[in-house]
Amino acid sequence: MLTQNASESTPVFVPPVFLSTSTTAKAPSAAARPKKFPEPSSALKKQKSFSDLFCAEYLRRAAALVRSIRKDRRHKHSASAVFDDVERAYRDFVAAKKRLAKLAKQLPANRTKPYPLVVLPREGRETSFASEVIRYFDDWTREARAQRRAWIEINCIKEQKIERLKTLKARTDALLEDQKLSGLYALRVETAARESALRSLTFEACCSVKLTSRLDCQKAAHLIRNLAKREVARPEYRIEINPYQIAALSKRLVTALANPSLR
Repeated sequence: MLTQNASESTPVFVPPVFLSTSTTAKAPSAAARPKKFPEPSSALKKQKSFSDLFCAEYLRRAAALVRSIRKDRRHKHSASAVFDDVERAYRDFVAAKKRLAKLAKQLPANRTKPYPLVVLPREGRETSFASEVIRYFDDWTREARAQRRAWIEINCIKEQKIERLKTLKARTDALLEDQKLSGLYALRVETAARESALRSLTFEACCSVKLTSRLDCQKAAHLIRNLAKREVARPEYRIEINPYQIAALSKRLVTALANPSLR
């Protein structure tokens, strides 16, 4: 039988070598990783301003008004019919303005705001457009990064951007709903549409129609006088004169009056 040599030492277990603490310290910590900053949703970024909604509404109404007016005079080919439409359009515009002013007096000031506003920090400016809010805070973020500000400060700027966009959307929706319920929005749309239709008809009268009779010339001269009077009328009924349109109508009026065959 074999016997164990007493001189042989007992085997020693050697544990595996682990990474030292200095190696693990070199791994990126959570604080050193880049931060993912919050961004507003697509709906907040692409929200329509009150002005955009209002302009789209009154321009549709104005186009319908002009089509209706021109359809009513489709059998009248004289220039005097166009001049009559301009005068009637101005009277309709004044009447709509009066109805709007009357209703606005019956409502408190906070229900007659022309559009909602949010305040931009630092400068204290106000805006009603989401694009301007986004541009302002993006510029502020780039400035903070260029100055190597802490990530928590950049995060605060991003959160303010989202908060302002949410506030603007809520105020736009609230103002639109309130003015629709009170009837003020419909009158604002009607008044703006009447003014837009008046400008379209005035352009047609000054730049398109032909003066073929003395009656046409009389009404053309009458329109020139009225346009000058409307530019110095009361502020709520004032319509700025377009010198190019006046010049075009005046030139055609002089040419027509110089024609010996004028009836």
